[in-house]
Amino acid sequence: MNNTILIVDDEKDIRSLLAKTLEYEGYEVLAADKASNGIRILQDQAVHVVICDVKLPDANGVELTEEIKEISPETEVICLTAYGNIKHGVQAIKNGAFDYLVKGDDNNRILPLESKALEKSKLQFRIKELESRVNQKYNFDQIIGNSPFIQEAVTLARKVAASDLSTIDNFFKSTHIID
Repeated sequence: MNNTILIVDDEKDIRSLLAKTLEYEGYEVLAADKASNGIRILQDQAVHVVICDVKLPDANGVELTEEIKEISPETEVICLTAYGNIKHGVQAIKNGAFDYLVKGDDNNRILPLESKALEKSKLQFRIKELESRVNQKYNFDQIIGNSPFIQEAVTLARKVAASDLSTIDNFFKSTHIID
């Protein structure tokens, strides 16, 4: 997977400037002029970082952050705004944004911040890939056996695996495994 950045901004000049700057740094850059187009791109391919304007014609970027994280939890979001305020910044972070920048004031922070967001995202994608491999190799479907004892053990193991650790002791006591 390339180092993929998605820019969602309705201002063509800003989109173009950011895209050229990031491409010069070696990133694969995708661009969208509104939220709905950005979401379509995000649904079609893996994106490491979304740089998203807060004020879009069809959405609020702060609220869009939450939708992006639902679609792709591994993707990091950096919100950009020309009209920054603390309330929006706090809400963006609560919604899962990596950071919240004011256009013009924080221009020198975009590349280092994007680089940190990219590294975090790459680690999250790697963890997801490794978890998938482990789950494919070690799951209950790999257990061979049709005896009632094996089936009962698998049923019990599935219940325990889905339980919160703090409730496992109570679970075993309730099934009379531990007295």
